Amino acid sequence: MIVYATVPHDTRDIRPAEQLDWIALASYLRAHLATGLPSRDKGDEDDEGIVGLDLSAEMTVSQFPGGHSNLTYVARFGGTELVLRRPPLGPVPPKAHDMAREHRWLAAVNPVFPLAPVPYLLCEDPTIIGSTFYVMERRRGVVVRQTEPPELAGNILARRRISEALVDTLAELHAINVGGGPISALGRPAGFVGRQVEGWTERWHRATLADVPEMDPSRRGSRRASPRIPRARLSCTATSSSTT
Repeated sequence: MIVYATVPHDTRDIRPAEQLDWIALASYLRAHLATGLPSRDKGDEDDEGIVGLDLSAEMTVSQFPGGHSNLTYVARFGGTELVLRRPPLGPVPPKAHDMAREHRWLAAVNPVFPLAPVPYLLCEDPTIIGSTFYVMERRRGVVVRQTEPPELAGNILARRRISEALVDTLAELHAINVGGGPISALGRPAGFVGRQVEGWTERWHRATLADVPEMDPSRRGSRRASPRIPRARLSCTATSSSTT
Protein backbone atom coordinates (compact mmCIF):
# COMPACT_ATOMS: atom_id res chain seq x y z
CA MET A 1 0.00 0.00 0.00
CA ILE A 2 1.25 3.49 -0.88
CA VAL A 3 0.09 6.46 1.18
CA TYR A 4 0.01 9.99 -0.22
CA ALA A 5 1.67 12.16 2.35
CA THR A 6 0.06 14.94 4.30
CA VAL A 7 1.84 17.62 2.35
CA PRO A 8 3.97 20.24 4.16
CA HIS A 9 4.44 23.69 2.71
CA ASP A 10 7.50 22.84 0.60
CA THR A 11 5.96 19.91 -1.30
CA ARG A 12 2.52 19.30 -2.76
CA ASP A 13 0.15 16.58 -3.87
CA ILE A 14 1.49 14.77 -6.90
CA ARG A 15 0.19 16.15 -10.18
CA PRO A 16 -2.21 13.62 -11.75
CA ALA A 17 -0.23 13.41 -14.99
CA GLU A 18 3.04 12.76 -13.12
CA GLN A 19 2.09 9.73 -11.07
CA LEU A 20 4.59 6.85 -11.10
CA ASP A 21 4.46 3.15 -10.28
CA TRP A 22 4.80 3.69 -6.55
CA ILE A 23 4.42 0.01 -5.66
CA ALA A 24 7.31 -0.94 -7.96
CA LEU A 25 9.39 1.95 -6.60
CA ALA A 26 8.77 1.01 -2.96
CA SER A 27 9.72 -2.61 -3.67
CA TYR A 28 12.89 -1.52 -5.47
CA LEU A 29 13.98 0.85 -2.70
CA ARG A 30 13.37 -1.74 -0.01
CA ALA A 31 15.43 -4.31 -1.90
CA HIS A 32 18.36 -2.04 -2.70
CA LEU A 33 18.58 0.26 0.32
CA ALA A 34 18.33 -2.62 2.78
CA THR A 35 21.79 -3.85 1.77
CA GLY A 36 23.58 -0.64 2.69
CA LEU A 37 24.97 2.16 0.55
CA PRO A 38 27.82 2.01 -1.96
CA SER A 39 31.05 3.27 -0.43
CA ARG A 40 32.24 6.45 -2.11
CA ASP A 41 35.85 5.32 -1.66
CA LYS A 42 35.80 1.64 -2.61
CA GLY A 43 32.55 1.02 -4.46
CA ASP A 44 31.59 -1.74 -2.00
CA GLU A 45 28.69 -1.71 0.45
CA ASP A 46 28.51 0.45 3.57
CA ASP A 47 26.67 -1.66 6.13
CA GLU A 48 25.51 1.37 8.09
CA GLY A 49 23.11 2.45 5.35
CA ILE A 50 20.91 5.50 5.89
CA VAL A 51 20.63 6.47 9.53
CA GLY A 52 17.06 6.11 10.82
CA LEU A 53 15.66 4.56 7.64
CA ASP A 54 12.83 2.16 8.50
CA LEU A 55 12.04 0.22 5.34
CA SER A 56 9.29 -1.70 7.13
CA ALA A 57 7.22 1.50 7.29
CA GLU A 58 4.75 2.36 4.55
CA MET A 59 6.16 4.62 1.87
CA THR A 60 4.45 7.97 1.54
CA VAL A 61 5.03 10.27 -1.42
CA SER A 62 4.68 13.91 -2.39
CA GLN A 63 6.16 16.20 -5.05
CA PHE A 64 8.19 19.38 -5.22
CA PRO A 65 6.20 21.95 -7.19
CA GLY A 66 9.07 23.86 -8.76
CA GLY A 67 12.14 23.03 -10.83
CA HIS A 68 12.75 23.06 -14.56
CA SER A 69 11.50 20.01 -16.45
CA ASN A 70 12.92 17.22 -14.28
CA LEU A 71 10.45 15.70 -11.83
CA THR A 72 11.43 15.67 -8.16
CA TYR A 73 9.56 13.74 -5.47
CA VAL A 74 9.88 12.98 -1.77
CA ALA A 75 9.50 9.37 -0.64
CA ARG A 76 9.15 8.92 3.12
CA PHE A 77 9.72 5.80 5.17
CA GLY A 78 8.75 6.62 8.72
CA GLY A 79 10.68 9.74 9.70
CA THR A 80 13.24 9.47 6.90
CA GLU A 81 12.81 11.43 3.68
CA LEU A 82 14.43 10.50 0.38
CA VAL A 83 14.48 12.75 -2.69
CA LEU A 84 13.91 11.09 -6.06
CA ARG A 85 14.69 12.72 -9.40
CA ARG A 86 13.76 11.50 -12.86
CA PRO A 87 13.45 13.08 -16.33
CA PRO A 88 10.15 14.56 -17.54
CA LEU A 89 7.59 12.16 -18.92
CA GLY A 90 7.60 11.52 -22.65
CA PRO A 91 10.46 11.62 -25.16
CA VAL A 92 13.46 13.80 -24.31
CA PRO A 93 16.38 14.98 -26.49
CA PRO A 94 19.50 12.80 -26.50
CA LYS A 95 21.87 13.55 -23.60
CA ALA A 96 19.28 15.84 -21.95
CA HIS A 97 17.93 15.26 -18.45
CA ASP A 98 20.76 12.82 -17.69
CA MET A 99 20.05 11.46 -14.22
CA ALA A 100 23.09 9.17 -14.25
CA ARG A 101 25.29 12.19 -14.90
CA GLU A 102 23.69 14.12 -12.03
CA HIS A 103 24.30 11.15 -9.75
CA ARG A 104 27.96 10.85 -10.80
CA TRP A 105 28.56 14.54 -10.14
CA LEU A 106 26.93 14.46 -6.71
CA ALA A 107 28.94 11.36 -5.79
CA ALA A 108 32.16 13.16 -6.76
CA VAL A 109 31.32 16.58 -5.30
CA ASN A 110 29.79 15.63 -1.93
CA PRO A 111 33.06 14.36 -0.36
CA VAL A 112 34.79 17.69 -1.04
CA PHE A 113 31.74 19.97 -0.77
CA PRO A 114 29.50 18.66 2.03
CA LEU A 115 26.71 21.15 1.23
CA ALA A 116 25.90 18.95 -1.76
CA PRO A 117 23.44 16.18 -0.80
CA VAL A 118 24.59 12.58 -0.53
CA PRO A 119 23.46 10.45 -3.49
CA TYR A 120 22.11 7.15 -2.21
CA LEU A 121 21.13 5.11 -5.23
CA LEU A 122 21.10 5.16 -9.04
CA CYS A 123 18.64 3.00 -10.97
CA GLU A 124 19.13 2.64 -14.73
CA ASP A 125 16.37 0.04 -15.12
CA PRO A 126 13.48 1.80 -16.95
CA THR A 127 11.02 -0.95 -15.98
CA ILE A 128 10.77 0.38 -12.42
CA ILE A 129 9.26 3.85 -12.99
CA GLY A 130 9.75 4.29 -16.74
CA SER A 131 13.18 5.95 -16.78
CA THR A 132 16.56 6.18 -15.11
CA PHE A 133 16.29 7.83 -11.70
CA TYR A 134 18.34 8.42 -8.60
CA VAL A 135 17.66 8.89 -4.90
CA MET A 136 19.52 11.32 -2.69
CA GLU A 137 19.58 12.82 0.76
CA ARG A 138 16.89 15.35 1.68
CA ARG A 139 18.30 18.75 2.58
CA ARG A 140 15.95 21.23 4.20
CA GLY A 141 15.93 24.98 3.85
CA VAL A 142 13.82 27.94 2.86
CA VAL A 143 12.98 27.78 -0.85
CA VAL A 144 12.62 31.19 -2.51
CA ARG A 145 10.30 30.99 -5.52
CA GLN A 146 8.27 33.70 -7.27
CA THR A 147 7.24 35.33 -4.00
CA GLU A 148 9.24 35.90 -0.84
CA PRO A 149 8.54 33.31 1.89
CA PRO A 150 6.58 34.72 4.87
CA GLU A 151 9.49 34.13 7.22
CA LEU A 152 11.66 36.44 5.10
CA ALA A 153 9.14 39.04 3.97
CA GLY A 154 10.27 42.50 4.95
CA ASN A 155 13.24 41.19 6.96
CA ILE A 156 16.12 43.24 5.60
CA LEU A 157 18.78 41.56 7.76
CA ALA A 158 17.64 38.06 6.73
CA ARG A 159 17.71 39.06 3.08
CA ARG A 160 21.27 40.32 3.50
CA ARG A 161 22.43 37.15 5.30
CA ILE A 162 20.90 34.92 2.63
CA SER A 163 22.41 36.94 -0.20
CA GLU A 164 25.86 36.87 1.40
CA ALA A 165 25.56 33.14 2.10
CA LEU A 166 24.65 32.52 -1.55
CA VAL A 167 27.72 34.40 -2.81
CA ASP A 168 30.02 32.75 -0.24
CA THR A 169 28.73 29.28 -1.11
CA LEU A 170 29.18 29.81 -4.85
CA ALA A 171 32.71 31.06 -4.20
CA GLU A 172 33.44 27.96 -2.12
CA LEU A 173 32.08 25.73 -4.89
CA HIS A 174 34.23 27.43 -7.51
CA ALA A 175 37.29 27.05 -5.28
CA ILE A 176 37.14 23.23 -5.38
CA ASN A 177 40.24 21.73 -6.97
CA VAL A 178 38.97 19.80 -9.98
CA GLY A 179 42.44 18.76 -11.09
CA GLY A 180 42.54 15.68 -8.88
CA GLY A 181 40.30 13.08 -7.25
CA PRO A 182 37.02 11.76 -8.66
CA ILE A 183 35.97 15.14 -10.08
CA SER A 184 38.93 15.19 -12.47
CA ALA A 185 37.46 12.23 -14.37
CA LEU A 186 34.13 13.96 -15.00
CA GLY A 187 33.20 16.15 -17.91
CA ARG A 188 35.36 17.76 -20.58
CA PRO A 189 36.22 21.22 -19.23
CA ALA A 190 38.77 22.10 -21.90
CA GLY A 191 37.02 23.83 -24.79
CA PHE A 192 33.70 24.13 -22.96
CA VAL A 193 32.86 27.64 -24.20
CA GLY A 194 33.73 26.76 -27.79
CA ARG A 195 31.46 23.71 -27.69
CA GLN A 196 28.65 25.86 -26.30
CA VAL A 197 29.02 28.38 -29.15
CA GLU A 198 29.00 25.60 -31.75
CA GLY A 199 25.96 24.02 -30.12
CA TRP A 200 24.06 27.30 -30.11
CA THR A 201 24.98 27.83 -33.76
CA GLU A 202 23.81 24.37 -34.75
CA ARG A 203 20.49 24.82 -32.94
CA TRP A 204 20.06 28.22 -34.60
CA HIS A 205 20.53 26.76 -38.08
CA ARG A 206 18.06 23.97 -37.35
CA ALA A 207 15.39 26.32 -36.02
CA THR A 208 15.72 29.41 -38.22
CA LEU A 209 12.95 30.21 -40.68
CA ALA A 210 14.48 33.33 -42.23
CA ASP A 211 17.92 34.62 -43.10
CA VAL A 212 19.40 36.85 -40.37
CA PRO A 213 22.68 38.30 -41.73
CA GLU A 214 23.80 39.47 -38.30
CA MET A 215 24.08 35.92 -36.97
CA ASP A 216 27.23 34.85 -38.84
CA PRO A 217 29.36 37.79 -37.63
CA SER A 218 28.00 37.18 -34.13
CA ARG A 219 29.00 33.52 -34.28
CA ARG A 220 32.50 34.32 -35.56
CA GLY A 221 32.96 36.98 -32.91
CA SER A 222 31.84 34.58 -30.17
CA ARG A 223 34.31 31.97 -31.36
CA ARG A 224 37.19 34.49 -31.39
CA ALA A 225 36.24 35.69 -27.91
CA SER A 226 36.00 32.20 -26.40
CA PRO A 227 38.51 32.09 -23.52
CA ARG A 228 41.33 29.59 -23.44
CA ILE A 229 41.30 28.57 -19.79
CA PRO A 230 44.51 27.08 -18.37
CA ARG A 231 43.85 23.78 -16.65
CA ALA A 232 45.04 25.19 -13.33
CA ARG A 233 42.13 27.64 -13.42
CA LEU A 234 39.37 25.13 -14.08
CA SER A 235 36.66 25.16 -11.44
CA CYS A 236 33.53 23.30 -10.39
CA THR A 237 30.43 25.15 -11.57
CA ALA A 238 26.75 24.66 -10.81
CA THR A 239 24.55 24.49 -13.89
CA SER A 240 20.87 23.89 -14.51
CA SER A 241 21.32 22.13 -17.82
CA SER A 242 24.30 19.96 -18.66
CA THR A 243 27.90 19.44 -17.71
CA THR A 244 29.93 19.05 -20.87
